[in-house]
Amino acid sequence: MEVIDIRSIKPLDMETILESVEKTGRIVIVEEGPKTGGVGAEIAAVVAERALPYLDGRVIRVAAADTPIPSSLELERAVLPDVDQIATACVDSLSWE
Repeated sequence: MEVIDIRSIKPLDMETILESVEKTGRIVIVEEGPKTGGVGAEIAAVVAERALPYLDGRVIRVAAADTPIPSSLELERAVLPDVDQIATACVDSLSWE
């Protein structure tokens, strides 16, 4: 398993991401933004275009709910992805189901 903190989306270091997919055969994309139209969708699209032959599992995205992010910390926690969701996604990445 590798963890890549992309740090910035412009420029987006896709080469590092693609090298990791080639090495591990898997990708789980985690972002705090909403799933629809987010940076994770762009990463998933580029991986599908350029690294599909290297994937041994499906592309999995873990993101905030498709809703505006609330300003209340308690409500924000309910919307953002948590450790359990990320861990489940990592386990799910080990199969095609």
